[in-house]
Parts: sequence; C-alpha cells; structure tokens
Amino acid sequence: MTVLFIDHVIESTHGDYVRPDHHHPLAIPLNAGRGRVGHIKFARRVRVAKVVQVRVFQLQESVIKFDQRADTHERVAKINNDFLSDKFFQHRNCVSQRFGQSKARPRYYPNPRPSWQQCVRHRMPDRPEIFVSDAGELAACCDHIATCPVFGFDTEFIGENTYHPHLCLVQVATPSRLFLFDPIAIGSLDLFWKLVADASRVAVVHAGREEIRLCRLWSGQPPGNLFDIQVAAGLVGLGYPTGHGNLVADLLGTRLAKAETLTDWSRRPLTPQQIRYAYDDVRYLLALHEELHRRLQRLNRLDWVREEFQLLMRRAVQDDPEFEPWRKLRGLGALNRQQLAVARALFIWRDDTAARLNRPARVILRDDLIVEVARRNSRRDRDLIVLRGFPRNLVGQILEVVEQARQTPADQLPALSERDNDPPQVGLVTNLLTVTLASWCMTQSLTPALVASSSDVRQLVRSRLLGAPMPSESTLISGWRATHVLPMLMDVLNGKKAIRVADLKSASPLEQIVPND
Repeated sequence: MTVLFIDHVIESTHGDYVRPDHHHPLAIPLNAGRGRVGHIKFARRVRVAKVVQVRVFQLQESVIKFDQRADTHERVAKINNDFLSDKFFQHRNCVSQRFGQSKARPRYYPNPRPSWQQCVRHRMPDRPEIFVSDAGELAACCDHIATCPVFGFDTEFIGENTYHPHLCLVQVATPSRLFLFDPIAIGSLDLFWKLVADASRVAVVHAGREEIRLCRLWSGQPPGNLFDIQVAAGLVGLGYPTGHGNLVADLLGTRLAKAETLTDWSRRPLTPQQIRYAYDDVRYLLALHEELHRRLQRLNRLDWVREEFQLLMRRAVQDDPEFEPWRKLRGLGALNRQQLAVARALFIWRDDTAARLNRPARVILRDDLIVEVARRNSRRDRDLIVLRGFPRNLVGQILEVVEQARQTPADQLPALSERDNDPPQVGLVTNLLTVTLASWCMTQSLTPALVASSSDVRQLVRSRLLGAPMPSESTLISGWRATHVLPMLMDVLNGKKAIRVADLKSASPLEQIVPND
C-alpha cells in the first residue's frame, strides 16, 4: 500500500520545478493554504513530490487505499476529494516516516521531526468567523452553541485595576463556527454563561481558572462540564503547566503567533491583529480536546482527569473547605494563634471590601501590612498610622476587625503555620522521594508537577517521621493519587523498594528494585 507524499513545498526525485501553469503528474491537488482542492496555486517556484512508502493508517471511518499496480494518475483519481478537504490533514507536513533509499528530506519539519502518527491529523475545516456585537445576534449564536455537545471558549480581560476582571472579549469555537462576543458593545452575556454552566455539554478551555471564576460571577455557578486541556496534558505526560501555543505545536504541528498577549483589549475598535489572535486562541481547542481525550482514554485516565477538573473548580471558586487563601501571606510563621486569627479576619475583611468597591485587594490593604497589624495586635490607631502605606481613612474599620478577632474562642483559633525547622533527614529523604516520583512519572506518561508538589512530599516524610496522619489538605491521600502514587512512595519510604541507576542513557535511568535482606 502506497501513499503519495503530499504538500505544496516538496522535493522531486529529479529536481525539476512546477510552475503555476504546470501540474507534475505525481502531485496531488490539496488545499495547503494557498489553493483549493482540485487546484494548486503556488506563490513561488516550488519543488515537486515523489512517491514514498508509509505505514497504513486509518482516520475515523475512511481509509485511503491505493492499488500498487495502478499508475500515478489512477491512484490520484481514487482519492476522495471530500475526504481530503474535511478529514485528512490538520497541517501540511508530510505523513511519511520512511523515505526509502532517497536522501532527500523535507526542510519544513519542526525540530525534532514528529512521527507519522503525530503528523496525521483531521484537517480543520474552514469555519465561518463571526464577530458579534449585538444582543440579538448573541441570542442566535447561543442557540447554535446549545445544539453542540462540545464547544471551546476563552476570554480576554483586564484585571489590574479592579477586583472583578473587566471582561473585554469572549471567543467561542464550535465544530462549524468561530465567534467573538464583544461584551463592551453587547452588555450582558448571561445567555452564554448559562450554556457554560449547563452540564449537558462539554466546555473546553485552556488554563481555565479565570473562566471558572467569570462563569461563577455571572451565572452564579461554576461550569457544569469543564475540560481543561492544560490539566489533561499533564495527565498524559506533556508537561504542566504547558502554554496553549506549545500544545498546538506539539500535538497539531501548527505554530501560533503570540504578539498580542499584552495588548489592551478594552480599546475599540479592535485591530485586525487582535481579531486574528483572538480567533486563533480558540481555533484549535476542539482538536486538542479530541486528541487529549483519545490519549486519556487509551491510558484509562478519564476518571483521573474528571477528579482534577473538580479540584480545579473548587479551588478556583474557593469552595474547597481545606483551601485557606490567607495562609499564603508571608510572615505567618512568626505569629501565635491569636495573631493568626487577626490576620485571617483582616484578610477576609479586605477581600469583602475589595469586592464591594471593585478595587484590587492590594489597594485596600497590602499583604505585609496585614501581617504587621496582626503582629502588633494594637488597640490604638496611633500604633497603626505610623506604618508606611497604611490607609488612614480605614483605620477605624481595621481596629474594629482586630477587636472582633480577639474575641475568637480558643477552640476556633487557627492552627499554627508550619515553620521550616524540620530535622536535616526530612529534607534529604524529601529530595530522594522527589527524584523517585519524577522517574516514576516518566515511565507512566505523567507530569510530576501535576502529580504532587514538593510540599506534598515533605508532608508525607514529616508524617512518617512523627507517626502522625497526613494533613487533610494533601492531595496524596485521596482519589487516583492515593491509589497509584502514594503506595509507590510509601514502598520507598518504608524500605520495601530501593532505587538504583539502571541505564544512564535512558530518559528514565532509575528503577525500583526489591532490596536483598
């Protein structure tokens, strides 16, 4: 079975050229970005294809077959043009992994050159691009999205000067259309956010923490059925966190321009470059979802990824009972329990005030000032206004919060923050387990940064040393990590398994062995 090496810039066996008015008998008409199926339009002189041998492959329900006894023209005629235009190539790199005895190599491969399995992709159909700036148009578009079992979306916003992000643009991709919703012109996008919150369809995002918060803000609930391709990529060993452009390049072989990353999306009219960038942000989301879902299914990790999506949403909307954002304040390790209660109360008050005024939290009261006020635990305003940067107009409210925090019952005071005063062996064993985890993840197509943090591993070692249970907020004690990751780490920690260097030339040079008694 043979397949023609297809592209619009490809080498010939005898080095001749094709011109706009001449078709080489071995060239297949393919839409490669400059022409249509059935017509080849070249912007410059290009080299012509040769026939190469490749492995047999199948895409969905269709298989491209060629009769080796037929001549080239008959083989070309057997190709279904509809199949080529709609389902064959995601990008225009060749599908061959073997070039026989020819020394010719295409010069436009990514480096390193992907395998033929990575190159063969469903070609993205040309979808209409629709810019929506009217409420009536939005309703019609939402009616279309409601018919789709899966859609992708992204947002562009500005969050530097407000507590709630100032939404400037929403991009949506369905299998047949691309939309840009302009909330500055339309106003409310409640119709769209209700679709996102509906669990009957999958909403595909990349690094969707802010999208989750926006959905919660405007619909009152988080997305009903989220698929975050960044999280999914981590569960198939593609790295975490990995940028959207890198995932598109690695999985689909397409390079995206990121020139508009820092643009001001609130200004109107949008430039053509901004519009192109916005469409590209969602153009490939559904193709990425399809590929990652296929890999997750092959690895039997669909349940894992659903767990991760639920954890992501709980943390994004801060609904996780174990999640205490105020614990991220620096300097808490020097405070006692009553002072921690003051810091917690001030943090919550600041967050509520910032949300009510729609101002950044740091503008209300800086993090370092929260810790300093809690440390001083003062009842007099003159002890606070001497602090550099302290908001004097809020001193009365702050003193009231401090006084209320002092009345916290002893059994409700927060626990002391952990201090980095572990004995030396904790750090040493933590490093060993971290290396063990990284090596194991490489053999399991997982990304260590997503599986467990260094803090999780340190807590495990500390708990083993003290004979205490793991903290309830540790991700290692629940879900798929408790079943697949924790036993492996405990085997090493308890001496049931040893680590050795097995093959220094291997990408995963370490292996676990059962030590001899």
